Amino acid sequence: MLWLYRRVAFGRITRDDLRALLDLSPREYAVFAPLILLTLWMGVYPQSFLEIFEASVAALVERHEAALSVSRLAGM
Repeated sequence: MLWLYRRVAFGRITRDDLRALLDLSPREYAVFAPLILLTLWMGVYPQSFLEIFEASVAALVERHEAALSVSRLAGM
């Protein structure tokens, strides 16, 4: 996407020093590979991540519903 934007916005690269620039170095690939895999895993198997938060979210929803019921009783 960035390559396409650069081509549309700036046209062909005419300077040789800019033409030699690579998009990502091997070190950057090594950093991004686990992040990409984690993102794909979260997209394909979200339940494995949602199970971690399930107890906290259930407690939060329970407190919210209790607060709503108290405010409804106070409003009557």
